[in-house]
Order: sequence, then C-alpha cells, then structure tokens
Amino acid sequence: MPKLGPISGRDLVKILLKTGFEISQRKSNDHICMRKRGCLRPLVIPDWKSLPEFVIRNNINSAGITKEQYFKLRSQI
Repeated sequence: MPKLGPISGRDLVKILLKTGFEISQRKSNDHICMRKRGCLRPLVIPDWKSLPEFVIRNNINSAGITKEQYFKLRSQI
C-alpha cells in the first residue's frame, strides 16, 4: 500500500467533497471545517501546502473512508 502523503489541504477538501462532506460556515484563518450528516464530529483540515501523513490518516479515518477509497478518489482529482 503506498503512503498517504504529501497532499495539500485543498486537495484533501476536494476528496472529502466527493464523499458527501460540505464546507461549514465556520472557517478559521488556516483551517477548513467540514461537516456531513451522520458524522459525529466535524473534520478540521489545515489549509497548508503539504499535510503530514498523520493529519490525512486521522481525517480519512474520522470520515469513514478506507485507504483504497482514498487512493481511488485521489487519482480522480
């Protein structure tokens, strides 16, 4: 299985948008908050040029996305 990173925060947001997440009204300076009906907590994505692997892993796990689904969606952006 290939490694998860590096990827920009905006690219991760694009991936999550394809899975049904929406950008919420809450946005801080360098973080993007996303929500989805049925998801227990909002996802907070740093708006950085390169995200560390643990940030990507934590967010896709919280979103309920498998690594296979992540790589498939990542190849589409």
